Amino acid sequence: MVAKPINPRLAAALDYLARGWSAIPLCPPDYFGLLPPTHCEQCKRPGKAPPWSWEPYQQRLATEKELRFS
Repeated sequence: MVAKPINPRLAAALDYLARGWSAIPLCPPDYFGLLPPTHCEQCKRPGKAPPWSWEPYQQRLATEKELRFS
């Protein structure tokens, strides 16, 4: 089985997390099917807007699961 190549943006975000640096998840430009339909309907800046509220990330780091949108 061949491993799926990792997205370079995800690799950078995971590197930030490993260093203890904050990375805020942003919805990808091709986010359809990855995020809740409500976000897809309301998002006016795909690829630039967080898929959910960014305020919690002022107090804590995103988890790997959040960075991967799983």
